[in-house]
Amino acid sequence: MSEKLKSNKIRLNKYLAHSGIDNRRNCETLIKKGLVKVNDEIITNPNVMINLSDKITFNDKIVKSEKKVYILINKPKKFVFKSTDKNQLTVTHLIRSFSEKLKLGYSPKLFPILDIDKKDCGLLLITNDEELLNIYDEKTSNKTLVYTILLNKELSKKDEAILLDKKNEIHLNEIHFLNNEYDNISIGVKVKFNNNLKSLFEAMNYKILQSDRVIFDDLNKKNLPRGKWRFLSPKEVIKLKHLKY
Repeated sequence: MSEKLKSNKIRLNKYLAHSGIDNRRNCETLIKKGLVKVNDEIITNPNVMINLSDKITFNDKIVKSEKKVYILINKPKKFVFKSTDKNQLTVTHLIRSFSEKLKLGYSPKLFPILDIDKKDCGLLLITNDEELLNIYDEKTSNKTLVYTILLNKELSKKDEAILLDKKNEIHLNEIHFLNNEYDNISIGVKVKFNNNLKSLFEAMNYKILQSDRVIFDDLNKKNLPRGKWRFLSPKEVIKLKHLKY
């Protein structure tokens, strides 16, 4: 993840990289070759600061600032976000058509927010919006995730009491038992220093057999079957950023 933009100025090589031309190192080479113009003037210094309102061209074609992309996917088991292993099932493969659907003409580099382990499933938010990525990176964040988990044995009343007693310490919001089955549990967890449910239960000699993230803040799995994805609406993005609308 690259650093958050702090002003309306940005380095030329970074602007090109964010616009989907190439990675930053290769963009530096393109600039040094004289293929990039700023306001119709050839610039060969990759680190020159430009305004976001400047006219930037590459090979005499206008380069537009990268469109922000927000994708919510219901990740299946055995999938990872991306991998160099051609035999590995990846989320990037499942969403490969997003660029075409948005008519971008290129594929911006996306990042997962609070990624999910290969063996687990559920809601995964993917974006290239640095502001949103940074919001969920902050240790002071109080976002809420809800998981449905299946344990290898029934959670005892004693251990349930221990969890509830320490809920502030482990950033646990609430526990619900599904259909009165004490090994099938819905848990709300605050996104703060650690949201690792596996270590939470292993410390009490339980094993999580299955974990499904069913709620991501205000987002849920309604009309989103396993393996399917959708774009977020502008209103959903605003709510995630805690802005008023």
